[in-house]
Amino acid sequence: MKQIIHTWKPHEELTNFISLDEFKQIPYRLELKFTLLDENGVNSVGRQVTFIFEYPFGVRYSEEADRVDIIKAELIDEQSVVESGVWPYFKVENSSFIKWQRDLEAIVDEDEKKLMCFGFSEERYLFEVLSYSEPKVEIKKM
Repeated sequence: MKQIIHTWKPHEELTNFISLDEFKQIPYRLELKFTLLDENGVNSVGRQVTFIFEYPFGVRYSEEADRVDIIKAELIDEQSVVESGVWPYFKVENSSFIKWQRDLEAIVDEDEKKLMCFGFSEERYLFEVLSYSEPKVEIKKM
């Protein structure tokens, strides 16, 4: 099956451009903190967002340019097409990350049905997080 990318807007104050500030992984918790940027993707809007995953199953990241399968977004479902062509927050259906975990025998069918793949694309990196639940989202002024 081919991956299907769904745009995702987990909080109304989020902007379409983000810049990574901190990647923090401790036992049973993952925090991704980004500066929210303006519509040109250049200047801060004075806020940061932190995505907190409790008990994430897995995380991987790569150079954004290396992930043509996701960045080109040829498989975005019609309801998720974004006019600007920018979608820093997304979910992946039929995720290659989940498939990879299955191929490694790290998950079983029951786990696979419950796992969700969340994605974040910023200036340089693309992050994918496998989790059984949505992250907690915190917005703070800088």
